[in-house]
Amino acid sequence: MKKRSLLVAVVGAVLVAVTITPPDGTRYFAQAIPPNPLPIRVLGRSHLSLITDLFWARAIGVAINLKVPADGHTLLSWCSLVTDLDPQFIWPYIFGGLLAPMSSSTANYNVEEANALMKRGMENIPGDYRLALYLSFNQLHLEHDTRGAAQTLRRGALNPGAPLFMAQLATRLLAQNDDFAAAGAFAEQLEENATDPEVREVFARRRLEIERDRRLVMLQKAAEAFKAARGQPPQTLMQLLSEGFLTELPEDPLGGQFTLAPDGTVVSPSGARLEAHFQAEDR
Repeated sequence: MKKRSLLVAVVGAVLVAVTITPPDGTRYFAQAIPPNPLPIRVLGRSHLSLITDLFWARAIGVAINLKVPADGHTLLSWCSLVTDLDPQFIWPYIFGGLLAPMSSSTANYNVEEANALMKRGMENIPGDYRLALYLSFNQLHLEHDTRGAAQTLRRGALNPGAPLFMAQLATRLLAQNDDFAAAGAFAEQLEENATDPEVREVFARRRLEIERDRRLVMLQKAAEAFKAARGQPPQTLMQLLSEGFLTELPEDPLGGQFTLAPDGTVVSPSGARLEAHFQAEDR
């Protein structure tokens, strides 16, 4: 990956910042249109790296003055131009992807375009886990797309240097979406590939947690079918078996015992279902 000159970026950002508002006070962000990258690549071939740095400085100047959604859209345009000129330059994907989205009390703006930029970055720089991490953040917190975030984290967690929590959160989100086959297979892959015994133990337990959740969901569906047919919840899980709503009563693979709570929810002392808890660290 090419290194960018910090001096060029800083000087360019200062020049952009001081010229950002003309004397009449009109801000140009919403109207600024980056040039077409094709003639730049052809005509500026011998100085393409320097030209790219100058456009990157322009993008930084826009980024430090973001105020309204139109500014975020402009930032995405400049970041897209820079990545067209240098697809291996990771920072415009990250800057545009994280800074361009804006929220109000009623809506989010620029999220789809920002995520598209980071997805393009993942295609162009497939070995860097950071783009998957930041994209999953947008998917979870701005789009509330737990399924999409799970797939993004699953892909990024296999990259060199990826922090352990990415794989943990990926398996958690897959299980939360009842995709137990994918969650279990991924946990097994991580367990087999782990060289650290403690990491191997983490995913060995995660496999058991996923299987427990699969059985919890099966029992819960049987309890709900019983209630729909009988008009009241079952008194015990054994009643589901005796009245034909189950063919067998599964055991908790973590050593607990499945029981029915008073509200008809199936529970186990081995723990609650795997779900994303954004206020707490994934264990």
